[in-house]
Amino acid sequence: LIETNVEIFPPRYNPDLHSPQALINMPENLLGLYKEVIDTYNNKNYILCSVGIRAIIENLCIEVGIVKDGQLKNGGIIKNIEHKVKALFEKGYITQKHSDMLHLFRKMGNDAIHELKPPSKKEIEKAIKIITHSIDAIFIINVNNVD
Repeated sequence: LIETNVEIFPPRYNPDLHSPQALINMPENLLGLYKEVIDTYNNKNYILCSVGIRAIIENLCIEVGIVKDGQLKNGGIIKNIEHKVKALFEKGYITQKHSDMLHLFRKMGNDAIHELKPPSKKEIEKAIKIITHSIDAIFIINVNNVD
């Protein structure tokens, strides 16, 4: 009996990880980043994928005008991505629960960058689904709020 491993190229996409409905309204640079994240997931590059998810979070904030040195509701100044995610909630783009999830994925990306700690496939799948929902929430539900 001869064992063989067959690798399919290009890799097949996970049907559960579909493109967001908001592709039409997404800025081109964010769309390109989103597609790269899906490609890294499909190639099982989970460290790079988690870094890409963190980059999407950062760029979602930038796209709606939440930038460094902006103002938080409590009078604080936006200094980092943690504050930017908080501002996404404060400005009504996402729910508190959604914000909490984005913070977990931000931390996952930080662990990947600084500690080379790979997240599990399930963690990445969950993060992509939530990020996809974030994109839909911002670019479909809140389309009138996005400049």
